[in-house]
Amino acid sequence: MLKKILANPLILQSLWSLIARFTGVALNFAVILVITNRLPKLAAGDLLLLMQFITGVAMLSRLGIDQLLIKEVASSHESQSDFRRKYLKNSYKAVFSLSLIFIAAWLLLSPTIQSSFFDNGRSAIISLSDLMLASIGILFFNLVILNSTYLKAIKKTVMGVLSQNALPAITFLFFIGIFWNQFTQNQHYINLYTASNILAGLIALALTRHYLKSQALISNSKGGVDG
Repeated sequence: MLKKILANPLILQSLWSLIARFTGVALNFAVILVITNRLPKLAAGDLLLLMQFITGVAMLSRLGIDQLLIKEVASSHESQSDFRRKYLKNSYKAVFSLSLIFIAAWLLLSPTIQSSFFDNGRSAIISLSDLMLASIGILFFNLVILNSTYLKAIKKTVMGVLSQNALPAITFLFFIGIFWNQFTQNQHYINLYTASNILAGLIALALTRHYLKSQALISNSKGGVDG
């Protein structure tokens, strides 16, 4: 009975997706534990709030482009690789443009954001320069979401789920581990978070590029056989 259940591709895929989701939850929980245990209470609160701001603003800046991407790509046939690549390319352009608009708004509003959310009657824990630099995380976080959405659309569900739920946590934990002794000093934790978003976005791009190359090779091999 168990063998028959596990032999079902849909059930097996669902099982792996569930494991990937729990892995993402566990890694994000690990990030929160490290932050709250290593940083003073106020600094930890500010960093966690900044992380929520970045993800929230990034979500607003995408304007549903990721949902359209998964709808159009998932509904297309596997043979329509050119359409999929073109749609992904156009999604990149749209998200890049929208992200820049929201980044510009963040930069203009940074003094207000700092005084309103990171200065509760005390000197701001997050400096204005670090707060402005963190805005670039909007673009790279959007790249993580967009690429993970594409992977899910082409039925690389497990990798897509891991990219979306776990990749930013993995890169942040990586930088925390590398700069463990400096993590709590001179607001390095803010810049490490920004760097982790950049690295996560680049890795997500590399993963998608890898699968696009794999699809191209498969298409070429099929074309050679048919010819």
